[in-house]
Amino acid sequence: MKALITGIAGFAGSYLAELLLEKGYDVYGTVLNGEDIRNIEGIKNRLNLYECNILDEEKVDNLVMEVNPDRVFHLAGQSSVGKSFVNPKITFELNVFGTLNLLEARRKYGQNENSRILLLSSADIYGLVAEKDLPISEIYPSTPLIPYSTTKV
Repeated sequence: MKALITGIAGFAGSYLAELLLEKGYDVYGTVLNGEDIRNIEGIKNRLNLYECNILDEEKVDNLVMEVNPDRVFHLAGQSSVGKSFVNPKITFELNVFGTLNLLEARRKYGQNENSRILLLSSADIYGLVAEKDLPISEIYPSTPLIPYSTTKV
């Protein structure tokens, strides 16, 4: 089985890559030009790495067409709440249009009935939650309060 992890060099991506390698997957991942890859330094020789910004529709298309992954774990994007206030536009572009590029590439370039895509979100999409409403479930209404959480809804 082939797995594609966008944002593989990040904290979550590196641990996921290790787990998938242990489970016997062929693991492919995206990194940015000049990105710090110390999180995957110990396993990079077992990975298939591609320089790809998810905002580059052509590169995303080519990557998905070439790899044709069975599993896609989409971890790339703006994950910093603080940076989302500094530059909400780039946060929106990365988290919404970058995700759209990936989904469209997968739709255009083949998927089989067993393929899966995992998109990550955040508890921040629920906004302020009263203690009486805890614990909440995924059907709790989304009331994002900040640029980051708006893009994750």
